[in-house]
Amino acid sequence: DGASPASLICSCTALLQHSPRAPRESPVPPMSHANGEAAAYPNYTGRMVPVFIALIVLEVAVAAACGRARELYRWNDSLASLSHGVLQELVMILGVRAWVMTSYGALYGALGYGGDDGGDGGRGGGGWAPAVASNVAAFVAVEFGYYWFHRLGHEVGFLWAAHRQHHRPESYNLTTALSQGALQYATALFFYAPIAVLGLPPRVVSFHLHANRIYQFWIHTQLVDKLPAPIEWLFNTPSHHRVHHGANRRCIDTNYGGTLIVFDRLFGTFEAEGGGADIVYGLTSRATTFDPLYNNAVHYVHMWRRAV
Repeated sequence: DGASPASLICSCTALLQHSPRAPRESPVPPMSHANGEAAAYPNYTGRMVPVFIALIVLEVAVAAACGRARELYRWNDSLASLSHGVLQELVMILGVRAWVMTSYGALYGALGYGGDDGGDGGRGGGGWAPAVASNVAAFVAVEFGYYWFHRLGHEVGFLWAAHRQHHRPESYNLTTALSQGALQYATALFFYAPIAVLGLPPRVVSFHLHANRIYQFWIHTQLVDKLPAPIEWLFNTPSHHRVHHGANRRCIDTNYGGTLIVFDRLFGTFEAEGGGADIVYGLTSRATTFDPLYNNAVHYVHMWRRAV
């Protein structure tokens, strides 16, 4: 009752000096709680779904105004593309997306880098400063990883089994972008993990993985002709990607880039649009059903039968 203000201050100071230190935060965002993935690595692609739908509606309207709706859209094919996309997103929600990024984050931490912002207040992390440097590096590194992820997805049988669903549509329009293999991204970590060696923080890499996918939506259209030459030389465009989706002999195994086309030019897989015959879209061996479960399983079954 008779304690003076000075003695109270001294007591509080002594208590603070002898209190245990707070545990050091993990360099990787905690992901064990239910909302951990959403908090640490936002699903930017999922947030873009309303925009994707609006652009599909706009493409249909423009195609109808140009008298090309029946040419560009087969509704059973487009609805099947949407159903394939929904199935993939369910698989991603069930753990594939979290597995890829938490594994990358664990590797990043194991390599001895700082927090997810590199301990520099978000300026880039892992020795990358300012933020523009880490983002440019992540953009190029993710694109390079995607090129090989996509290329081997065509050249290696069990990877093709997970990717072929994207080439199933025989109509080429914006709904084709959403036709994805349910298990396609289950192997993505092996192509993006080496980026951790560069010290690029998980959040920065996660953002550019989504940006790479989001960019690729708009190039699935026949309504955009060739763009100015400098753009066509540097970026993946609707013109380049139409070739990639062709079942014509000259189109097979070409134009694997996501946002850029420069790695195709560098590694000899570039093919320009044109050259005679119209592009025929779809698989070389035509799909016989629109069922997404069957289409996701059929090539694995085919590989098993060949093996035994």
